[in-house]
Amino acid sequence: MPGCVFRVKGEHFQVDEFLEDSDLQPYRVLHEGELICRLERAAFSEFHVDVSFANADPQKEIADAIAFLTENEAEIRRLSAFPGVVSMCLDFGYYCREVSHQIDYLPPELIEIAGRLGLGIQLSHFPMVSLVRVAAE
Repeated sequence: MPGCVFRVKGEHFQVDEFLEDSDLQPYRVLHEGELICRLERAAFSEFHVDVSFANADPQKEIADAIAFLTENEAEIRRLSAFPGVVSMCLDFGYYCREVSHQIDYLPPELIEIAGRLGLGIQLSHFPMVSLVRVAAE
């Protein structure tokens, strides 16, 4: 669950055409109009790429994300100019900790490179029960 994922979506985005010439290796590709459950069709085409498999280690996720963006900067720039792309983001997964308040810091280096490349940053918080479930498996 937690980790960091690069998510790209677009309206009328020809995702297969982009990925044909890309070094990015998505673990999920969804096409606009594709059935995603019994009664729902995808409104956008999208793909997801794993950036970090760090589990319950936000600082490692951030370091992995900076490395991913640096290594793939040219490809992400090409993607941002590709017809139909409407959203690109890094989605950081975090476990909610049992503390009075939870603070997670995003360093300027990450914010600067994400902003320069036109990426949003999403923080997805998961209940600790997910960690217990993962440990039991």
